[in-house]
Amino acid sequence: MKQLKINRFFLIAPLLLLFACNEEREAVGPDGRTEIEIRALELINTHRSSIGLSPLEHSPIIFEEARLHSANMASKQVAFGHEGFSERINRIRTQLTINFSGENVAFNGSATPAITVVDQWLASDGHRSNIENERFTHCGLAAVADNNGLYYFTHILVEGQ
Repeated sequence: MKQLKINRFFLIAPLLLLFACNEEREAVGPDGRTEIEIRALELINTHRSSIGLSPLEHSPIIFEEARLHSANMASKQVAFGHEGFSERINRIRTQLTINFSGENVAFNGSATPAITVVDQWLASDGHRSNIENERFTHCGLAAVADNNGLYYFTHILVEGQ
């Protein structure tokens, strides 16, 4: 009777791959935000504090609209950009009072997407203007990755609540 030799590597490798993939998934906190989303807002608020502005407060309602737009851009259901901004703000207005609003979008495939997106926004006059606008009090900041590992970010900022 012939014995079949099985290389242990071929049995273990798929398990290692499974665990590696699970470790690379973005952790989601109790409020539904990922570490990348939380970190990006922390970096923005650190910048705002450094120039004497109050931090932006996370709003779950605004976040849901930002997350939907990021998901739509990542899945190519909408083009990258601000298309539908008025509709997003109108949906938010059904639940919150908004006096003034703005939006930043970006994408990157960096190993440090939160740091990179904040650097991208601060390097752009228009995006920086939104981040540094003292009128804004609340926001939703979302990041959704596409199948290629690019993160699509939407940051909706509002005065009101």
